[in-house]
Amino acid sequence: MPIMTPREFRLISVMGRAVLLGTLCLLLVGCVPTGFAQTPFQREMGDVVSLLSASALTIEQAHTGKLDHHYAKASLDIYASMLAETPPVTSLSGAPTERVAVLDELIDEARHLVDAPCLATTCDWQSQVNVLREAAATIEQVSA
Repeated sequence: MPIMTPREFRLISVMGRAVLLGTLCLLLVGCVPTGFAQTPFQREMGDVVSLLSASALTIEQAHTGKLDHHYAKASLDIYASMLAETPPVTSLSGAPTERVAVLDELIDEARHLVDAPCLATTCDWQSQVNVLREAAATIEQVSA
C-alpha cells in the first residue's frame, strides 16, 4: 500500500517548485542594488555623472595618445547630445531644493565643455578634465 499516490506526489512536487521559485525571486529582488528605490532625480544624476566621467576620460585619452581624435570627437558629440536631453534639476522629483541651483550651474558648465571640447594639442585640456571630474564628483555626492 503506497503512502502517496502518484497524483499527490506530482502536486507536492509542483508546489515545492513554486515555493522554490518564489523564494529565488525574493532573494534576487533583495540583492539588486537600489535601482528600484531610486528617485527620478537620483537616476538622472547617475546618468549625468556617467556622461561627465566618460567625457573627461575621452578627452584625457585623446590627449595622451590612447584614443584617436576622430573617435574622441564622435564620442564627445554623443555625450553632448545625451547631456542636452537632461531635464532641469528643478523638474525632477526627489531633488534637494537647497542644492538645485548649484547642480543646474554645474551641469550647464560641464555641458558647455562637452559641447566644445579642446582636442587641439595647444589647449589646457587638463583643466577641462579636472572641471568635468569635479562636477561629476559633486553631483554624485549631492545625489547620493
